[in-house]
Amino acid sequence: MSGDISCTVCKQAAGRYKCPTCHIRYCSVACFKTHKEQPCQVPISHETQDSGSKEQSVNEPTRGTRQTPIDSQSDGDDDDQEYLPSPATLEQLTKDPAILAALEDPIIRTLIPEIINSKNPLALLEEVTRDIPAFDKFKDQLLDFVKSAKDA
Repeated sequence: MSGDISCTVCKQAAGRYKCPTCHIRYCSVACFKTHKEQPCQVPISHETQDSGSKEQSVNEPTRGTRQTPIDSQSDGDDDDQEYLPSPATLEQLTKDPAILAALEDPIIRTLIPEIINSKNPLALLEEVTRDIPAFDKFKDQLLDFVKSAKDA
């Protein structure tokens, strides 16, 4: 999220955000909506690096899907399992009105797949949390919900 790259839509402001599909930079919700009026495509060079098959990558959905399950990313240390929410908690989370309302924000909806698909998700999550108050609030809502469900 460098301030040196300009918005590819209006070309007037710094492009703080990236389209989760084609990765062009934009500066605001208005520019994002303008960009989304036309269909965009996954950049082939980026997808080729991530998966080895162009045809498979282009045809697969790109909206926040992760190819590797969370469990398979662990280094074999079962201590991390205690921090993962239960399937029941995740199901409740999908029905929480506050979480659903927060997910209506196009910035949050754009940032989630960007973080998930990042080469360094933790660093990007920390940066976004620090720089975008709405996302920080959303993160806190998620953590509070999971903590209260675990305490119950």
